[in-house]
Parts: sequence; structure tokens; C-alpha cells
Amino acid sequence: MLSSCNQRSVISLTTGASRRQIALERDTAWLSSADAASLVMGMVVHVILTRSLLSGEYGLWVLLLDMFHVAFVLIDLGLPTIIGRDLDRLGNLGQKLVHRSLALQIPAMVVLIPAATLLSLRLTNAASVWLTPAILLAGSAALQVLAYSHRSALRALGEARKEAVVRIIDRAGVAVGLVIAHTYLPGRLDVLAIAVLAGPVLALLYAAFVGERQMLLSASEQAQDLPTGSMEGKELLSAGLPFMLASGALIIQVRIEKILLGTIGDVEALASYQIAWLAFIAGYAPILSLRAMLLSHFGEVRTDITALLGRFERARKLVSLALIPSLLIGWFGGGMMIPLLFPAYSESAEPLFRILLAAWALALIASPPLTIVQISNKPWRYTRALWWGIGADALACVVLIPRIGAEGAAWAACVGALVVLIIALLEAGRSAPSMREYSEE
Repeated sequence: MLSSCNQRSVISLTTGASRRQIALERDTAWLSSADAASLVMGMVVHVILTRSLLSGEYGLWVLLLDMFHVAFVLIDLGLPTIIGRDLDRLGNLGQKLVHRSLALQIPAMVVLIPAATLLSLRLTNAASVWLTPAILLAGSAALQVLAYSHRSALRALGEARKEAVVRIIDRAGVAVGLVIAHTYLPGRLDVLAIAVLAGPVLALLYAAFVGERQMLLSASEQAQDLPTGSMEGKELLSAGLPFMLASGALIIQVRIEKILLGTIGDVEALASYQIAWLAFIAGYAPILSLRAMLLSHFGEVRTDITALLGRFERARKLVSLALIPSLLIGWFGGGMMIPLLFPAYSESAEPLFRILLAAWALALIASPPLTIVQISNKPWRYTRALWWGIGADALACVVLIPRIGAEGAAWAACVGALVVLIIALLEAGRSAPSMREYSEE
């Protein structure tokens, strides 16, 4: 009876400490709720920015920030993905893995912030007045990436609720900072950039504090004999490389159209596309949360092919049930949100959002098969699927943007999402036999 109670509460008793186990629906709900709260605060952020900056300034702000998010995937090094996959089974070795990861990431961050700042200013031909804001924006993007290791640790230890708090702190810090900046020093680029930096600083401090505490509670658990438990230096970098390329792909995948629109198009068209993209990303954030939870959910049984396929089938059914209601909510919700919050951009942004909804649906359907490929013993297949999608997206952008502008960028996003879905379905079928062989070894 007690055992059954413990299963229902999804809590396991370990030696000297209690730890929550991963539960797909519960943890996805926590992260999705955080995404919803972050969305609201993110909308506040962009409402303030569109009112504080001219259309061209807002477009350049978005372009610089997107460039930094792409550049700083190099800080990620793929290590948070390894942490999220393996930490639950590493016991007292898990905390050491996180620390070894940070020891590699921090020097990379110190080198990349000035390098990325100077390169992005040169590529965008930004005026010298943008130097200080660009450094601050680069710092905010870098610190967000640095927090991923502890965020992944929390998620792997069943504490998605605490990771959700990290996300909210990040967005809330930025939103509150921008409200203050807009109220007292409107239009000051440097002050607005300081406000954007405040959220990631607070979120990183909280993630490190609760992450270290949670790992200490789990340190008494028996560690499984996993290669990542003892990896260091070059060996750890090599293990993380396919995931770094995959993490980069996930970031570039939702930004490639904006970067190309801002460079081969113009920043004012990018400003309109950004508003449509905000409505699109409101639905895309829960997809990323679902994939993050599926990574841990599937990773728990990656050597048990029967259990893994059972979990995959369940996830596929959940996605099928959620698809149509979610599309309807997006269609009507986005249609109301854009004119309400961004009336100056409504006429140009709404048609773009309708096109992006198709890309969203394709991305949702691809989530279970894509995650199966990701947790297989051949993760390069996952990385390859994402980069094929980016390549198709970029090619479509180059062809369509000069002809139909921002609308071409939206259609290019659909092309990229369709390519990823097709490859994910094909690769998932190939990955299952390879995982069966792995489980029999």
C-alpha cells in the first residue's frame, strides 16, 4: 500500500533524502506553465521596446540579439544535453559532471563575448552608439546559456518546477527592468540593454543555488557505470560535440529566417516579422519544453527497447490529441494578440503569423520521432536531421526573400520544418534497431 502511494506521488525515498522522479505530464506542465508566464512577460518586453525604439532601431536590436544567441551556442558545447540525459543515473558523480562542464563553458564565454560583439556590429554596419548596448546584449545571451547546465540538472532530478522558476525569474527581471528604464529614461539604448541583462544574471544565480542544493540531496544515490561519469576535457568535449551542433541547430532553426531577412532584406521588414514570430514562438516554447521532457523521459529507458517504444507511442498519441485544439487556439489567439499589443505592426504581421502556424504544426508532430533519434546511440543522425532542415530553410530564404520579402521568410520556415519532419520519421525507424542492439550488449 505504501509502495503504491509512493508511486502515485512520484516520489522515491533514497538513503537520507527524498527525490522526485521524472513524470512526463507533470513536468511538461510545469515547464509549459513557465513558458506561458514567460510569454506574457516577453510580450511586455517587446511592447516596451516597440514603443521605446524606432522601427529601424527595433529591427537592429532584434537582429543583434538573434546573432548573439546563435554565436553563443559555442558556450553550450552540448554539455547540458548530456547532463539532462545522464545525471539522473550518475548519483554522486552528477555534480562533478556539472562542475566539469562549467569549467569548460566559462572560458569559452569570456573569449566569445567581445569577439561576437565586434563581429555582429561589423556585419550589421551598426553605428558606434550601439557598442555598449551590444556588449550588454551579448552578456545577457551568454549568461542564459551558462545557466543551462544547472537547469538541465534540475530537470533530470525531477525538479522541473524549479527550472520553471528559473525561466520566470529571467523574463520577470527583464520585464521589470525595461518598465523602469522606459519610465525614467525612455529611448536610451544602453539603459534598455542593462535592463535586458538583469534577468539572466538573477536567473543564473538562482539556478546555481537551487541546482547545487538539489544535487547534494541526490549525491548519496548509487551511481550507474556510465562513461560520462568520468569524462573530462577533450573526451567530454567530443561527447558533447554532436549535441552542441544539435543545440545550435535548434537555436538557428527558429532564427535563420530573421537573420537572413535582416541581412539580405531590411531591418524594417524584420521588425514586422519579429511581431509575427513572437506570436509563433508563444506556441513553439511548449514544443521545446515537451522535447526537453521527452529527452529525460525516453532517456530513462534508452537501453530497454520495449519500454522505450511504449513511451514513444504514448507521446505520439498525446501529440495527435493536442494538435487540432492547439492550432485553433493559436489561430484565434494570435489573431487577437497582435492587433491588441502591436497595433502599428498588425496589418503586416498577421498574415505572416498565419503562415508560421503551419511550421508550428509540423514541428509539434516531429517532436516524438526527433527525440527518439536524439537519445539513440547514434546522435549524429539527430544533428543531421536538424541541419538538413536549416539548409532547406536557408535556401528557401535566399530564393524567396528577395522576391516576396518577409512573407518569403515565413514560407521558408515551413519548408525547413517539413524537411525536419520527413527526416525525423525516417531516422526514427532506423534508430530503433540500433537501440535494440545497444540494449542487448
